[in-house]
Amino acid sequence: MEVRLVLTRLRRASVLRGLSPESAESCELVLAEAMNNIVEHAYGGGDGSLRLTLLRGRHHVICRLLDRGRPLPGLTLPPGRLPPQDDSPAEGGYGWFLIHSLSQRLHYRRADGMNRLFIVVTANSRAA
Repeated sequence: MEVRLVLTRLRRASVLRGLSPESAESCELVLAEAMNNIVEHAYGGGDGSLRLTLLRGRHHVICRLLDRGRPLPGLTLPPGRLPPQDDSPAEGGYGWFLIHSLSQRLHYRRADGMNRLFIVVTANSRAA
């Protein structure tokens, strides 16, 4: 799965047209982090597929990501805390913090062998 290719197509998607630059960037960043987590953790960096559906509401974008990779540990979303601050270089740990911070609502469940992640991002319209 090529996350970059999906993000390139996302930038041209009609669902993001008319959003403020900040809202479009938030949506793109949240999806980049979520999709990278799926590639790296659910599929362990191997092959796998992902279904992404976006629905634009008046004041939000609903993002639905479905995959058949490994489930989240404990079948629950990771907390949105920052990783501990120490002298070691940052390898990761900011993804879920960013997803939680930029999302209005998050929901995860595992059903029928499929991970289902729903993310709602506030969608402010571009100023006229």
